[in-house]
Amino acid sequence: MLNSHVILSASLCAVLAAGVLGQAAPFVWTGTQSGERYGTTVAWIGDIDGDFYDELAIGAPLHFSANGLTGKVEIRSINNGVLFTLFGEGFGDQFGAAIDSVGDLDGDEIPDFVIGAWGNSQGAFQGGKAYVISGANGSTIHEWTGAAFQGQFGFSVASVRDTNNDGVNDVLIGAPGEQLNRGAAYLYDGATGALRFPYTGQAAGDRFGHAVAGAGRINTDQKDDFVICAPNASVGGVPDSGRVWVKNGFPGSTLAILDGPMTGGLFGFSIAGPGDLGGDAQDDLVVGAPADSTLTVANTGRACVLPSSIWTTPIIQWWGTAPGQSHGRTVSAIGDYDGDGTPDIGVGAPLASGPLGGAQGALTIYSGLSLAPVLTIAGESFGEEFGTSLAGGDVNYDGLADIAVGAPRHATPVGMNVGRVAVYLAPGWGQYGVGEGTLNTVELDGGGSVAPGSITAVWASNAPPGSFGVLTYAIAPGNLLVTHPAGTLALHLDIPSMLAQPLFPIVYNAIGVFGIGITTNPNGLFANVSVYTQVAAFGVSGTPRFSNGLAITFGG
Repeated sequence: MLNSHVILSASLCAVLAAGVLGQAAPFVWTGTQSGERYGTTVAWIGDIDGDFYDELAIGAPLHFSANGLTGKVEIRSINNGVLFTLFGEGFGDQFGAAIDSVGDLDGDEIPDFVIGAWGNSQGAFQGGKAYVISGANGSTIHEWTGAAFQGQFGFSVASVRDTNNDGVNDVLIGAPGEQLNRGAAYLYDGATGALRFPYTGQAAGDRFGHAVAGAGRINTDQKDDFVICAPNASVGGVPDSGRVWVKNGFPGSTLAILDGPMTGGLFGFSIAGPGDLGGDAQDDLVVGAPADSTLTVANTGRACVLPSSIWTTPIIQWWGTAPGQSHGRTVSAIGDYDGDGTPDIGVGAPLASGPLGGAQGALTIYSGLSLAPVLTIAGESFGEEFGTSLAGGDVNYDGLADIAVGAPRHATPVGMNVGRVAVYLAPGWGQYGVGEGTLNTVELDGGGSVAPGSITAVWASNAPPGSFGVLTYAIAPGNLLVTHPAGTLALHLDIPSMLAQPLFPIVYNAIGVFGIGITTNPNGLFANVSVYTQVAAFGVSGTPRFSNGLAITFGG
């Protein structure tokens, strides 16, 4: 066993050194049309296909469909590919420009989601429209149509946890273009679709409703609250400084008004409710101000954590590092990425320059516990605006947050502004592709620390007793279903990279179990890189058995 441990560890290092470094996104999807801006929005919507892994909704609001320039939303499963695709109804709809998961609104125990189409002109020119979509089949549960000329209803959408104690989440829709960009927002009953509370901005040009979010429980009344942002509001004569309204979930009154301090800072351009970061048993807010400036550098952008107990004093402020990088243009409560039990925060800077040029874009993940940066990832091409959208969900059933990031201006051979979405796994072990083949009956698991130099373990069970087999690995996952006379076998590895690696012979014991220890990332060079492995077993019957896939993402 010790020899196997040494050989496998050395081989893993060899394959990483040969080309894995930097390929930290195991799942990457690109758009199909020039200019469609695939990845403008992303949202994890929960498990809708029963494989225990969250599905991802991806918006491409400039996609051409049979109805013209309508936009589209693609619902994608890590294991099962594209489950279904939805398209806008008319030319210029911008369908998919906003998406959020809303939980189960129709009582079928499958999560649903909301889509905004701010350019829809059914009620008025660019009056906008929003749809609640069934996760079960893509049908429409509720739809609401904006009636104001260029009102942009559906520019922002958000789920708000149950505000009226009926056991169903509610839906908040922003319409920042209403009344000459004064703006508006509307809270709807998630169960019935009825309007509960309408809100309007204070002055023309405020763009009240540009960003909206559920905020959790801000005060102590045990009701869930929400926030509405007006990033172009002028406060105290300071133009475009921005303002955020914190609303009580019931009766819908204003709990607090938060003002941006800086001319042109656009405070409230983005907003998220990450939960309780301050330790006072009340939920807090993360606010983005992508045009804020430091004392020495203009327009770096910033994101800040504001505690509900003392709104005027941020727990921390995270600033951009270079002019014009738009740090804080997107903020997201991503869940627990680093495994410390506290929700973490993602901040996008889509206009950040990098070695490849301007607007390469970047994402930084900050610890919700220490508030220090945990991970920074740069875009992969000039001008792709990586970090325009981001969301956290669990794609490998390990209980940690995996991160989806959109780069809607990514270019491909198809053309410019095609767009791409990359998913980054949280450090640790995670199964994937479980049960797709009838002969995939061996269970492959991993456990232990993935910090550099740690000893961790891989083990397989439920193989034919005393059988022999092989262990192999690849630098990317795959999904190939192979027909065998006795059933089907699902190969969960990328075939070209798998064939480039050696096969490791293994022997299962008398109860069909095999185990091995490996040293993870011994030189520490491969932080946040993922490797994929799978085992086979060949019993005396001659029928092969495969395992599920197993991913290890190295810690930093």
